Amino acid sequence: MTPRLFAVAGALVLSAVGLILYKVLALGYEPWPQPAPDRWSVQIEIPLKLRADESEIAFFLPADGPTQRIYDERVDAAGMSFFIRPRGPNRIGMALGRPEDGVRLTYQFSVRTRPQPVDPLPEVIPAISEDERKHFSDLLASTPTIQSESEVVAALLEELAVDPSNRAAALRQIHEFLVKDVETTDGREGPQDAASVLRAERGGSLGKARAAVALLRAVGIPARVVAGVRLVDSGRGELVHWVEARLDGRFWPLDPLGGALGFLAEERLQLHVGDGPAVEARGAEAGYRISMLRERETQYQIYRRRVSNSDRLLDKLSLYSLPVQAQLVYRLLLLVPLGALVVAIFRNLIGVPTFGTFGPILLALALRETGILWGLLLLGVVVVFGWLGRQILDRARLLMVPRLSFLLTLVILIIAGVMVVAENLGLHRAVTTAAFPIVILTMTIERLAIAMQEEGPENTAKLVLGTLLVAITGYWVIANDQLQHFVFTFPEVHLVTLALLLVLGRYTGYRLSEWARFRAFHRDGLQRAG
Repeated sequence: MTPRLFAVAGALVLSAVGLILYKVLALGYEPWPQPAPDRWSVQIEIPLKLRADESEIAFFLPADGPTQRIYDERVDAAGMSFFIRPRGPNRIGMALGRPEDGVRLTYQFSVRTRPQPVDPLPEVIPAISEDERKHFSDLLASTPTIQSESEVVAALLEELAVDPSNRAAALRQIHEFLVKDVETTDGREGPQDAASVLRAERGGSLGKARAAVALLRAVGIPARVVAGVRLVDSGRGELVHWVEARLDGRFWPLDPLGGALGFLAEERLQLHVGDGPAVEARGAEAGYRISMLRERETQYQIYRRRVSNSDRLLDKLSLYSLPVQAQLVYRLLLLVPLGALVVAIFRNLIGVPTFGTFGPILLALALRETGILWGLLLLGVVVVFGWLGRQILDRARLLMVPRLSFLLTLVILIIAGVMVVAENLGLHRAVTTAAFPIVILTMTIERLAIAMQEEGPENTAKLVLGTLLVAITGYWVIANDQLQHFVFTFPEVHLVTLALLLVLGRYTGYRLSEWARFRAFHRDGLQRAG
């Protein structure tokens, strides 16, 4: 290989490596597909029953936080004016106007959860500072529903022998009491304020959360009630409440219904902070329903969303910026150069004979659609029946173009027949045999017939086996999902493909199969071989 060609190949490789490293290190692209987080599609329905000429509906909207990301929000306010307003740490949606009686106010959004910390609570928790006490004074105050200064709270803390100076031990005692000694109900029997729940030692998730907050505030731990919903595949969700305690510089989730301290047992969507109702209505009666659906988000969707929001040049030039249909096409086309490289290696370095140059890789693309076992079986059926038809056709002594056209039509009819039989047998995967490259199959059958006549069965068998070997190897390359992701994300890797093809194109040495054919020359020289 000439130095100039070597320099060109080296420049191509260095360019590819440089672009890939820049995308990975500077732009944050993943070389291999990572497990994509679940995305949930959630809908909140508020059925309305009018009681006045004008109505005002206010309900909490979920917000971005450490454990969740909200996007794709859509509202159907049923002809009412709709506004989003802040209320403390929360967001509320307000609908004003006069809708028709019986309509539903709907709010839809998507949420992607983030892993919550699973660190255990520290054994020793520092005392609350005066600055923190002032900043979180509202999380230490007594309220009409969270009576942290009531007699029942003080009596219970004394009965449990809770030491307020040991905040870590106090927290564990309170949590253990609520989980083990306070009965969990549906929350529909009796008042659900903290004092009532502690007095009756029974309550729903809201009542037990209020009771936990009251006890925590009484021992000097800032705490608040959080409302949300468990993310489950059942489709319908119910409001559930838990507690967040401010400890060691951060909020720790505590579930008074059970579970370990410091993290929640299941995936949850946080709707709002506080123990207020989820929806408030004036001039109307309002219900509240929430439903959800899990959606698996692919790596392609994640990259496409990120590219659409980026101003960087390489992001704008990324294949992820193409329309979805174009992406589907290029995910497949970008694998063809790898198949061509496989063919070049087998033919130029190993010396494997095949029917045609790129026929094997096109067959590999077809096998990718059908699967390796079904694909090879169906390929064998089509080729055998096509070859038998070609043998019968020899007696007609047709010219080449009409003969190939006849054979092409026969191949299509054979494939159609296979599809019908497979469908009736319930072999639905076999129906994808229509993806087989018809023209390549036709030319393969023609060359098979000619090879049988000119080279004999032995050499023809070598051609068939070589074609199948290259096609199967190409299939394992093309069907690799991680490799597909890598090539689509970093198409500049084909600069390396071009460099390898340049080097292979100038190779004139022995092929691997020729070392076996001419082994006598290597062992004993020309004279001994003769």
